[in-house]
Amino acid sequence: SGSEARILNTTSRCPLGEVLAGAEEVLLLRVPLPADCGTDGLTPGALLLAEGHSGHKVVRWAVDAKVLGSRSTSLVSPQFKLDLGAAGSADFKMVLAPPPATSFQKACGMGQIHVKCQSTLNTKVTFAISVSGALGGSTPEVHDHDFGRCAVWKKEHEPIDLKAITAMATPQRGLPKKVVVVRLEIIDALCNAAL
Repeated sequence: SGSEARILNTTSRCPLGEVLAGAEEVLLLRVPLPADCGTDGLTPGALLLAEGHSGHKVVRWAVDAKVLGSRSTSLVSPQFKLDLGAAGSADFKMVLAPPPATSFQKACGMGQIHVKCQSTLNTKVTFAISVSGALGGSTPEVHDHDFGRCAVWKKEHEPIDLKAITAMATPQRGLPKKVVVVRLEIIDALCNAAL
């Protein structure tokens, strides 16, 4: 019919009017985001366990961004259980903390992520951890940790600018709240007896 179909590239930053200029007909599709992507409606305090694209277990924890300006010295996620294959299942918590010996307020919204195993586990776990929001996110960092030797993974990594990546979530009353989503992906678990 002589008309040309164009797909809107959501990663580019151009005005919608420019993309649609001269269009006779516009077809909009609503496509749900995968369960392990972005903030996708998570409200502060929510914890979501899902299977990622690669089949790995993914945990997403939404943190209320207003805490990033508070005098709090740490935030702890609800406890969650992960199936680690042959290693069995174990209970974990994630901790978001400002750089050592400070509060979030003094750290200007900078933070670090720690992972704590609540169960007795004789297993080395490989995992990726990152923080995201609508305005960006940190690059996932892959780590190995032997939870049999130490129940807490607390690598002193470069602090993440949590305030810079806050996103909007819509709670029940319709008032927007900013959230930061901490994402933990379990890549592999190997029993220490097999090492």
